[in-house]
Amino acid sequence: MNQRGRTPDQRGARARGLRAALAATALLATAGCHIDMWEQPRVKPLARSDFFADEQSARPVPEHTVARGEARAADPAYYAGILGGTRVPINISAGTPVQTGIFRGAYLDAIPARALAAFPGATTRDRWENMLLRGQNRFDIYCSPCHGRLGDGNGMIAIRGLNLRRQPANYHTQRLRKMPLGHFYDVLTNGFGLMLGYGTRIPDPNDRWAVVAYIRALQLSQDAGLGAVPASERGVLTAPSRRPTPAGGASPVAGPAAAARRAPVGAKEAATGAPAAAPGAAPGPAGPPRRSPRMPPGPAVAPPGMEMR
Repeated sequence: MNQRGRTPDQRGARARGLRAALAATALLATAGCHIDMWEQPRVKPLARSDFFADEQSARPVPEHTVARGEARAADPAYYAGILGGTRVPINISAGTPVQTGIFRGAYLDAIPARALAAFPGATTRDRWENMLLRGQNRFDIYCSPCHGRLGDGNGMIAIRGLNLRRQPANYHTQRLRKMPLGHFYDVLTNGFGLMLGYGTRIPDPNDRWAVVAYIRALQLSQDAGLGAVPASERGVLTAPSRRPTPAGGASPVAGPAAAARRAPVGAKEAATGAPAAAPGAAPGPAGPPRRSPRMPPGPAVAPPGMEMR
């Protein structure tokens, strides 16, 4: 027995217990050290696979699969802009028929109420305004490079960047002014001829309907008469100028400056009182460039042909 009062057997038993505890701790520690989670069998995207008969690792989507929230067959007017019909494939450069073809059937000729309701606003007028603003934003980004900001087919790509066999469509032709709204939605979604579809670039149907509404607004801006303005709003356009009239009833544009604008060259100095320039003298500094006056934006109302359904 040693000085601590332990026999050799007791010391051996204690050492064996320590060794067993250390072994158990090491076993528990090594149990969590494995790499099979990141070295498990897998295939790289689009890599060849021996598991499937076609040797393709990327599997096609099963036929008639519908993603959650994408059941579009129940509302073709909203999702496709059509009331019924079929799409006829067309050939491009005598190649394989493609599905960016011509639709044969009936188009919807109104903005769906479901699309308008998706835009914020306390009143219908507010929702129309927000819808048109969104449509202008999407149009300027995706459509104006080819069709131009006015929709006249004179975008920068058509003018400078791409040698097109056919100029992009001009929305202000008589044919396209009479085209149903669903036609523009269908072409925007699926494409037409050499134009690719923008359904994937503008995936939200509400945004595509906003672009369609803005296209109709562009058409009306270049061709609308006073009769297209609601009677309650015509006073804004027909009201006389609110510019103050000087005392005595004189015209607000009368005076030396106006006389100088009307006077022939050489008589302007006399009208304005400015000294005439000496012969051969260099002209003085030019004044600030004149800017064309801009009319204030009109009221945000639903243009004809854009009524809700």
